[in-house]
Parts: sequence; structure tokens; C-alpha cells
Amino acid sequence: MNYSWFVGDILPGNSEIPSEKISAYLATEYTVFDENPDFILRVGEPSAVMKSYFEAYGEVSALFITAFNPQGQEQSDIENKASHKSLGHELQDSSRLVLEGAGSDPTGSWPSEKSYLAFGMGTEISAQIGQRFQQDAVLWVGADAVPRLMLLR
Repeated sequence: MNYSWFVGDILPGNSEIPSEKISAYLATEYTVFDENPDFILRVGEPSAVMKSYFEAYGEVSALFITAFNPQGQEQSDIENKASHKSLGHELQDSSRLVLEGAGSDPTGSWPSEKSYLAFGMGTEISAQIGQRFQQDAVLWVGADAVPRLMLLR
């Protein structure tokens, strides 16, 4: 299955996701709630905080994902909360460190979506979980601590 496409590695039009949606995902601020100050991940920008987490926990990858609004189709609060809870259970079973977060539109045009940051998640499992929760894309961070948008359809 052809799912591990990162924005920048593909030509425009090779995804089923409309370019406007991809642009919105690229502009999103992916906030991680931490005991230290919260931190924001941005696509393509190295994160010193992620690098320090990788060093502290001996990890080399992480997945930032939501279960809200599959394929960008608005769901009820009840459906979103149930999906979020289910995703949380799955990530807890797959990762030794999971932090809460939220993806937010910096312009405020759409509401933030509860999310998780799960460490130790390679591209294959990240794509599988994203597809299982019917997401257009997920944010994946490799050993270089640079978040990348992984398109899933």
C-alpha cells in the first residue's frame, strides 16, 4: 500500500487530499501539553524539545495524531470524544510515553482537535494507526526531530 508519503517528497496532485487541506495541515500548530512549558511542533521546523525527549527516553521517532473528524468530516462531540479515547488506549498499548496535545489553526478559523504525541512510533505503525482512525494525514517526527506531514491517502 502506498501511504508513507511525506509532503515535499511527492508531486502536487499525487494525493487524494485537496491541496487546500494539505496547506491547512502544513499551517497547523501541533501543541504538546507538557509538565514543563507546553511546546509547539510545526511541520519542517526542527524541535529542540523533541530532540531532548528522544535523548532522555532513548527514542528516535514519534507520532502526533488526532482521531477527531475523520478525513476532515465534522463529527459530533460525542463521536470525537469516543474516537479520542479509543485512540488513546491504542497508543498506550503501543508506546511507553504518550502525551496529550491539540492541533490548532493559528488563524482560529476552525476549532482545535485533541491529539496525542506517542513516542517510539515508526512510519509503518504511524500510517497504520492513522488509516485505522481514517485520518488524511499524521505528523511524524524522526531522529532529526523535524516534524513531517505524512499523507495517508
